[in-house]
Amino acid sequence: MAQPNKIQETRFDEERSIAHFHTLSGKAFHAIMATDVSWPNFLLSVLFLVVVYFGGSLSPGQWPVTEANHGLFDFPKPGREQVPSWVLFLIPALFSIVIVLVELQLNLSGTGRSRKIFALNVVFGLWEAFFVTLALTQLGKYWVSEPRPDFMSRCRPDGTYEYDNVTGFVICNGDEDEIDEGRLSFPSGHSSASMVNGVYCTAYFVWTAYYRDIETVYRCGPHWRSRGWRQLAHMLFFLLAFPLILGLAITCSRVVDHRHSPADVVAGAFLGTIIAMLVFSRVVTESDYDAEHAEHHEKRHYKQRFSVHYNKRSSDMDSLQQQTKSSKESTVSVLVF
Repeated sequence: MAQPNKIQETRFDEERSIAHFHTLSGKAFHAIMATDVSWPNFLLSVLFLVVVYFGGSLSPGQWPVTEANHGLFDFPKPGREQVPSWVLFLIPALFSIVIVLVELQLNLSGTGRSRKIFALNVVFGLWEAFFVTLALTQLGKYWVSEPRPDFMSRCRPDGTYEYDNVTGFVICNGDEDEIDEGRLSFPSGHSSASMVNGVYCTAYFVWTAYYRDIETVYRCGPHWRSRGWRQLAHMLFFLLAFPLILGLAITCSRVVDHRHSPADVVAGAFLGTIIAMLVFSRVVTESDYDAEHAEHHEKRHYKQRFSVHYNKRSSDMDSLQQQTKSSKESTVSVLVF
């Protein structure tokens, strides 16, 4: 009977190894994605953006530009923007990578799965806020239809002025697409997009570094591991605020380029800040929830795998015991005869 005992010991050793070094199965992954990761909000924000940009035929209104106020829109059109539009999409992509690295490498609390879930939620929240801000900004542009500071250089590229005798509005002779683009000044899209990224990422970095109840290499819950780590963390405060500083720099560049008035960039920055605060305040509440439910899924996953392996090994052991018993009976029969 020593052999079945050895099989039983091997079985429990394998089960302990599975529980300790398990990998995420397909069913467990899909269950977590369906319940614990905020992908529906992300998809809704993408759908909202697509509908706003491509779902309808929006056209700017006719803001009155007359001889009395055309000086407000008579700035020269810049040949090249300081910050091109593609940079606005590169910034959240880079910060998403940094967030994932922080959650998986710097955060030492919870399980590996809970850290992955919360990293996904933070990244999805960043892109959700970004897409919603872009959509709301675009709606605001077409609703207000305020001319840009360089509108006259688009409307009358030849530098002359001609006004309608009845309405007094300026008569444009430039390219129609350039003219329509020149009527989309309020609010500033660069400002709203850069500030939603800046505020969201800065809030995440500051919260993680100073307020979040997690274990890291420099802090154990609410307590610093040493005074040296505390001094270093305070010295690096403005580095954590780099996303916000970058957002403010991009905002100011729009006034320097004569693409927006100060009121435009202030409105865009305000919109981006509000959306970032609202989305991040929801993401923060998911930190404990994600850890708790990830642990629940892990325990359920352990039980399922334990049950499968237990049944399989029990069947093998019963089969071996039956074979051993049959072998002994055969041996006894041979000796008797």
